Amino acid sequence: MNPSPSPAVVFAVSDQTGHYWVYTAVALGSMLRYAKKKPRIFILHDGSLGSVAHQELGRIAKNFQADLTVLKLSLPNRLQNLKLGHYTAASCFRLIIPRLFSKESKVLYLDSDIVFNGLDVCEIFETSNGSSGLLAVLDPFIAKGRTNQAQLAALQLLPERYFNSGVLLFETAKTPSNLLESFAEWLRNFPKQVHPDQDFLNTIFTNDWQAIDEKFNFQITVYEQRLFMTPEDYAGRLMHFAGKLKPLGHLAPGFLPWYANLDFLGLSNGYLPSTSYRYLQTVPGRADTLVRLEAQPNTPSSLIANPAIADQ
Repeated sequence: MNPSPSPAVVFAVSDQTGHYWVYTAVALGSMLRYAKKKPRIFILHDGSLGSVAHQELGRIAKNFQADLTVLKLSLPNRLQNLKLGHYTAASCFRLIIPRLFSKESKVLYLDSDIVFNGLDVCEIFETSNGSSGLLAVLDPFIAKGRTNQAQLAALQLLPERYFNSGVLLFETAKTPSNLLESFAEWLRNFPKQVHPDQDFLNTIFTNDWQAIDEKFNFQITVYEQRLFMTPEDYAGRLMHFAGKLKPLGHLAPGFLPWYANLDFLGLSNGYLPSTSYRYLQTVPGRADTLVRLEAQPNTPSSLIANPAIADQ
């Protein structure tokens, strides 16, 4: 009897800065670190991954004895001019997954700005009850900003049934294979989007998605002081640094698991961009506001209010 194939996990990457691949490396390495059964990894990119990124991602996969495939993709010519705001074309690559991986029964898509903190990725594949084409985690903060509230109302989407697209488990047999083409048509009808492909997916799968435990996409953001919880609160979770606050350049308790994995994977020296690191602190009585302190002495602090910093 042939053993069942290892699960398939997909990342989609655009590395315009030359440093974003470090996030992918930490996501990849932390996932493999805690996976009892190593998944097959596919990295879809837009041609921006450099030689160092290829080398280091390959090294990490090899060290964990995992199979890694790196694929360069581009959108069809007729879709090259999609208006995606500050998002890149690579954000659309997740929409190609059902077609590109049609022979797989299940495919897990992951954003790069995540870290597995003691969680086995195989648990996500075991959550399906077989009734839905897509599995995801509810987004608890999507209705925090006024812009988001207006967007949800315009699209007739309910915040209590809106999922975050940073972690998606596709049941390929139950998922339309023409998602990308449908997205292009949808975007022509709704050109002004806050979260283009995420809003689209929520529209398409409104009645055909299964909500899974928040531990599989635990958002670490400015909201509800998620950046200032105890180590125990972060344990056993897939931590997702959703929004504009990312670990690189910032220091807070919620970023420590990311930095710990960065060091564990041997990426602390030589691969990080030259940047000043700023300490984040809470503001008493203001749950969704932070103080950002410059690492240099005698530098004024700056307030971070949720509408300005949370990409929700």
